[in-house]
Amino acid sequence: MQNTLARCAGLILKNTDGISALRTDGIIRLRKYEGKNKTIDHFDLPKARRVSCIAKNGNLYLRHYGEHDYVNNNP
Repeated sequence: MQNTLARCAGLILKNTDGISALRTDGIIRLRKYEGKNKTIDHFDLPKARRVSCIAKNGNLYLRHYGEHDYVNNNP
């Protein structure tokens, strides 16, 4: 998780609109939940882990981290 968060921070700092860079990054693939609360984003980590977060004003606010199903049920 630390490597992924470091990558997120680098992309946010390096790009004018860092949040959109997270959406197009081939590793992170930040995306909105479909059919759920559309203000919450998420990205996947290895070993069936997921992170839910909110992208707001050029910042990324982490909400939940854990097993895929746990985070999906509690974004």
